[in-house]
Amino acid sequence: MLAPYDLTYLLNGLHRIDAGAELIYLPETASTNNLAKAAPSPLGIVIAEQQSQGRGRLGRSFFSPPGSGMYLSIFFHRDIPPSEAPLLPFATGVAVCETLAGLGVTAGLKWINDIMIHNKKAGGILCESRITDNGSLWVAGIGLNILEPPGGFPEDLKEVAVGVFGQNEKSIIPPHFRENLVLGITERLLDGVYNLDKSINKYKPYCISLGRPVEVIPLRGQPYLALAEDILPDGSLLVHSDGETIRLDTGEIRMIHIAES
Repeated sequence: MLAPYDLTYLLNGLHRIDAGAELIYLPETASTNNLAKAAPSPLGIVIAEQQSQGRGRLGRSFFSPPGSGMYLSIFFHRDIPPSEAPLLPFATGVAVCETLAGLGVTAGLKWINDIMIHNKKAGGILCESRITDNGSLWVAGIGLNILEPPGGFPEDLKEVAVGVFGQNEKSIIPPHFRENLVLGITERLLDGVYNLDKSINKYKPYCISLGRPVEVIPLRGQPYLALAEDILPDGSLLVHSDGETIRLDTGEIRMIHIAES
């Protein structure tokens, strides 16, 4: 089990990033994103030890057991141009990977929003927004498996999920790892939202999908095999299938792993 958050350490670090930022902490909540969207403050973070209704992209649930993960939502007010709004998940992914790298952990990103370690999913990103009396409120939610939970992952996740440090009983977690992870992601993202147009160029080196065979799973129609070729400035993925180049801005992809001979 992870040690509880050091809230004093977190709050001091958060106020070094922005003196007016709010820290909202709960041992358990339904969804940190839901709390962030209802927060009265213009800027802050929500963290929880456990989520009972953690959400992922495309309406999926996100497994959020106690004592083994980081469940974080960063919220802020900013007028983001409509053309740049789809880039927030990419900027968030970059912030996660850069922070993990600074803490000695190598991670990658699967288009659009999966955080990958050793070709398995360690976490995910869900960005949302709402209109308030003070303008647009943006929320970047990040769920990350730091440890494999006691008793392991559920049956449907065993083959595809991973923790940053593997199994509980074999893991030695550096002091304040979760706190530094939260603070690093928050600082990088709050800087990154002022340069969202640079997000894709920063995202590409972390994207494990590019140059590899994938299965495209469209929102409508049948899945098909393709080669992931490039990510456009608006975040769309270009894939090549049956002699045709296809632009994807919805749906998802699944990596195809080819065994080495």
